[in-house]
Amino acid sequence: MRWRSTIAYEHWVKVGAEILKHYQQQSPPVFLFGLSAGGMLAYQVASEGQRVRGIIATCILDQRNSLVTRRTARHPLIGAFSKPLMGIVHRIVGAFKIPMKLVANMKAIANDSALASEMMKDQRASGASVPLTFLYTMLTPDIQVEPEAFTACPFLLAHPGDDRWTALDLSLIFYQRLACVKEVAILEGAGHCPIEPLEVSPTGSTLYSIHRKKSFY
Repeated sequence: MRWRSTIAYEHWVKVGAEILKHYQQQSPPVFLFGLSAGGMLAYQVASEGQRVRGIIATCILDQRNSLVTRRTARHPLIGAFSKPLMGIVHRIVGAFKIPMKLVANMKAIANDSALASEMMKDQRASGASVPLTFLYTMLTPDIQVEPEAFTACPFLLAHPGDDRWTALDLSLIFYQRLACVKEVAILEGAGHCPIEPLEVSPTGSTLYSIHRKKSFY
């Protein structure tokens, strides 16, 4: 059955919560992993669910913070003015779709330029166009559990060390407020979409070089 309503960000959260319930019924330990904007999504899903063993996120961006919005937008001016403008426009033409690459710095999705180019061609990935209502509600999320009250599970921030889109300090704004057990691990040399194999383990498999930032928690 085709979805006939305008999709908003909270629908993502509700769908994620239902998927979590499905896998929890099978009784294995469930960990949530969030890449890029999926970091906050994983956090919100864990806040709505129960018995999550842990969250791993490459970043955790609170777009309610104007600094985060400005520095993750395609251009700081877009980040500064798009949110209040969309707050008005989405009420009138909320179903109108806009390419994400026009508002977000999608060229920095990966440090490999060929991969970034391919991802921007993919209409289900970086080349996607989304309804204005979805974009506005993603930038103004209704976060049910603020980080100071979050104790549901441990949180590992596995942040790429060469992320050319979202700097570590933007994630630390939200991360440092978390009340749960938490840790930061830097994936040295990795880009926003961390695909880079950096070293070889004794077994021959490729691994990231991980540097743990103990001072952050």
